[in-house]
Amino acid sequence: MIGNKSEANHVVPKIHSVSGLKRLVEPTELIVRRVRNNGKRRLGLLCDVSWDIENGIGVKIEDEVAEEVGYQDIVL
Repeated sequence: MIGNKSEANHVVPKIHSVSGLKRLVEPTELIVRRVRNNGKRRLGLLCDVSWDIENGIGVKIEDEVAEEVGYQDIVL
């Protein structure tokens, strides 16, 4: 996405620990869905990220397992 390697390293630097992830990802919202007829428990986690300021990311969680990570619309 970014042509210049030094610019890419500034936007999304390599991380070597979980604490390094704090600079790149900031959780902003937790969405709790009601249990549906199929009995699945669903949560959505929305995050702002350094590499995609406009869209961020969403994490779809079903029955305590991260099922999908992508644009926030997978959760909304």
